[in-house]
Parts: sequence; C-alpha cells; structure tokens
Amino acid sequence: MTPREIFEVQLPHRLADPLAGPPLRSLSALYQFHITGEGGGDWIVDLDRGEIIEGAAEAPDCVITLSDTRLLDLFAGRVDRHRLFVRSELEVLGDMRFAIELDRVLGL
Repeated sequence: MTPREIFEVQLPHRLADPLAGPPLRSLSALYQFHITGEGGGDWIVDLDRGEIIEGAAEAPDCVITLSDTRLLDLFAGRVDRHRLFVRSELEVLGDMRFAIELDRVLGL
C-alpha cells in the first residue's frame, strides 16, 4: 500500500460507506495531510463535502504532517497516533479538536 492508495482508494471508499460517511461528515472539518518522503504528497480531506482531493487547502482546520513510512505504519496498526505525536513524528497544526478525531477519520 502507498499513501496515494490510502488517500485515493481507501479513504474515499470509507467516506462513501453509509455507516461511516455521515458520522464523519458531522465533524465539518477540512483536513490537510502533508505526507513527506519518497511516496508522499499533499491531500485535502473535506468532510463537509465528503471528498478527498490531491493538493493544498487555503485554510484547513487541521494540518497533519508525517512521513510516508509512518503513515503506512499507522494504517497497518504497527504504531498509534499518540506514540507518533509524542515522538514528534506526527505534527499537528490548527484545531486540536480535529486532530483528536484522526483515528475516526482514517478508520483506525
């Protein structure tokens, strides 16, 4: 799996799920994910619209930065977001309320 597959296949599929989509959209948040490393990139997760697009948002509510390898570790369950945050391997800018919901957004 790659970060691109996570943001362009896994997460859109999750947002389209009627059991996961509406509760997620109730967060009304605009996330910016900045994934560093060789397989990285920038993706916008717009829970209001229920869409994920590649690129940078002008005014995101929450910006999440981590490496491509750590994103994959997070998705595989090899590490949790709390540990990454404490080790400064996951950076959060913006509204911390939305960072707290990260596991729910990513379906972890």
